[in-house]
Amino acid sequence: SNMLAVEAAVMISIACVFFIRHNAISVYKFWFVLLSMTLVIVLSGSRNGYLLLAICLFFTLLLNLRRLSKISVLIIAAAVCACFVLVSESGQNAVATLLNRTEVLMNKDDFSNGRFEIWRTYLEAFNSNKLYWLFGFGDYRNIGITEMGHNGLIEDIAAYGLVGTCAIVLTALKIWK
Repeated sequence: SNMLAVEAAVMISIACVFFIRHNAISVYKFWFVLLSMTLVIVLSGSRNGYLLLAICLFFTLLLNLRRLSKISVLIIAAAVCACFVLVSESGQNAVATLLNRTEVLMNKDDFSNGRFEIWRTYLEAFNSNKLYWLFGFGDYRNIGITEMGHNGLIEDIAAYGLVGTCAIVLTALKIWK
């Protein structure tokens, strides 16, 4: 559900850039992407998805204040989505799930859901051999770690090292350009 929510937030970000900055998609396609991907994020119940959605909408509004006619569509769409969430049974269930998960994590005094400990394990593994920082160690199970990193950057550095991760990022930037 987290990956789906992240991908939906990326789609919203791309749609915002295409609609607001480049006029590359119509208002109807923008509405469709915005509403459908917001629905995906809400129904996934992913805290990460909610955070990314909020960040995307905040920065889209902040960075496009001069394009009031374009961002008014975004403001209206956000209001429609919020009404849908508050009115629909599915939206209310998603909000209840989010609140329940947050309460459980806060009662455990670990809002990271164990991720801080996992990341600490990875950092200890990297520091055990400086070559791991440069070239990685492949699969995390190769060195006795039992859990995925739950962080894309840490997982890439673990698998490919800083050298490989930089190569991947530079390749992606070149393709994107």
